[in-house]
Amino acid sequence: MNKLIKPYKAKSNELHDESLYTDYANSHSNPTNENEVALIIKECKKINEKITVCGSLTGLNGAGVPAKGHSLCTKYLNKMSYNFDSNTIEVGTGATFEDIQNFVTLKSKGTRELPIYPTERTATIGGAISFNSSGLRSYRLGKINEYVEKITLCNQDGEFVSLSKTDKGFNDFFGSEGMLGILTSITLKTIKKINFVWGIMFFFESDIDSIKFVNLIDKYKEIQTIEYIDKNCFNLCEKYKSTISTIESIPKIQDHIATGIYIEIYNENEEQIEQLCEILMEEAILCNSDPDLAWAMSQEEIRKLQDYRHAIAECLNIEVAKYNNIDSRIKFVNIDIKWETKSRIEIINYYRSLFNNTPLSYYIFGHIGNNSPYVTILTKTIDEYILANKIVEICYKSAIIEKDIIFDEFGIGKLNKNIFCNSEKIESLNEKMKAKHKYDANGLFNPLNMFSSN
Repeated sequence: MNKLIKPYKAKSNELHDESLYTDYANSHSNPTNENEVALIIKECKKINEKITVCGSLTGLNGAGVPAKGHSLCTKYLNKMSYNFDSNTIEVGTGATFEDIQNFVTLKSKGTRELPIYPTERTATIGGAISFNSSGLRSYRLGKINEYVEKITLCNQDGEFVSLSKTDKGFNDFFGSEGMLGILTSITLKTIKKINFVWGIMFFFESDIDSIKFVNLIDKYKEIQTIEYIDKNCFNLCEKYKSTISTIESIPKIQDHIATGIYIEIYNENEEQIEQLCEILMEEAILCNSDPDLAWAMSQEEIRKLQDYRHAIAECLNIEVAKYNNIDSRIKFVNIDIKWETKSRIEIINYYRSLFNNTPLSYYIFGHIGNNSPYVTILTKTIDEYILANKIVEICYKSAIIEKDIIFDEFGIGKLNKNIFCNSEKIESLNEKMKAKHKYDANGLFNPLNMFSSN
């Protein structure tokens, strides 16, 4: 056997991602360069061992968890180089967003940045492409696919293929969940870094007021982030605040507050940001928000607000893990839809209606500017977990009928494949299966992602 492939003893290596989807690998590898990836693929194909690719395992759907077979970890495929002529960066697929941002800042002397990065800074660029992820600034700046200029992948024969933005098939790999080949390097374009950024959290006593505010501020192009956070999320963060260092200094949110709207303002002129903030305070008053309660932080402190937004997901992970320890069948459950047929208030009202007369705890937060806030459902028993998944499937079927986009950012993986196959239109399923057959006819890569067998 290839020395790069290291076998495991039976069930000695339990792997899971943040969804707590769990399985085992027969063997594993940690390639450090593209040639090693090719050798591993050729060996696995020769011995008929399926390959599952994983990065930092920050996913929420089990896509990077091996279905037995071989687990190929990309964490050492993290080399980076900067092209000063084109202001692009070539990165290995295992490079994290935090490392990429730091590298771009260093090489450009603080003048350039990669504008799209998820709130989970340890996520890898390969994982983000596999789900076509977005981030806090996607409200104005779009998803990761808009900043990828070129990809290089190793195919089922261990051969390298490079595709640029203008090549046919380039877009097939965004949202493909690693099922078409193993990405090895990505070329990303950077943008000019905006000199000043402020973050503000506004608080409201009702959904109606908070969404009215979002609709009022939609016109200000300097606002590149608009996030919704409900009361349940605030209460959860308060519960765990003393155990999470990044948010322990955040003051307690008053009990009468029902929702928060977090925004980020980007401008080359700090005085113009100050002027816009004054306007926003007036807009907030029109929506019954007390501007004296708002959290406003400038350049040096904005990380605190971003950490608070990220802490919501961190607290939810802690809660899911608590109940998973009691019953391992309980996993992460969420709703991930980009609504193109509902208004923002209709989205929130619809989500709340799903849980009327149920015992389920739910948390709504995320990209309200994009009409795509998330819902995480916390289940304490297996009966609640089954009920939650039934509600999710009903929701997705409704969205498909209305021609909205399901699994917009978090992906499908293994955890959500049954809901996906039961909800998505047959035409869309056939398209994905055709792509799988085109690039990986033997079903070598990431088995059991999206489909029951692939």
